[in-house]
Amino acid sequence: MELLCAMGHELLPVWERYAAAQGPISYYESVVGTHQVVDLALPRRALREVDALLSGQLVEMMATDRAYAEPLSALQSDDIDFGEATLAWYAIVNLHHLVRDRPGWGDRDETILLQFANTLDLDDDALTRWWLARRDTWTVEPPPLA
Repeated sequence: MELLCAMGHELLPVWERYAAAQGPISYYESVVGTHQVVDLALPRRALREVDALLSGQLVEMMATDRAYAEPLSALQSDDIDFGEATLAWYAIVNLHHLVRDRPGWGDRDETILLQFANTLDLDDDALTRWWLARRDTWTVEPPPLA
């Protein structure tokens, strides 16, 4: 789990660079016909919740889940596109869901791994090297978010 969190922390700057370059991101939601604004701090907040939960703190994650619901639906219906940051955004939301739903992890860990590798354009060898380099050095504490 710690390595998946490390992936989330490495993907956050991909999202934040994209979000900073875009400025406020708004879109027209086609199903209901409303204008929406993306919470650009949502992935950072999700990672903070993941870190807190894994460190043993009680965390209310439902507000973040609700905040993710609309942009997730918009991505899936092609109402919005986060360009090169799309897979980073998906990986962080999947990590948040994975940690929240621990008993039913399913295949989310593999999905996060693939989203991480594709975001950073890592082939199998590069991903294996990344994984092995961190496996032996990772501490229980994830790196703090500034």
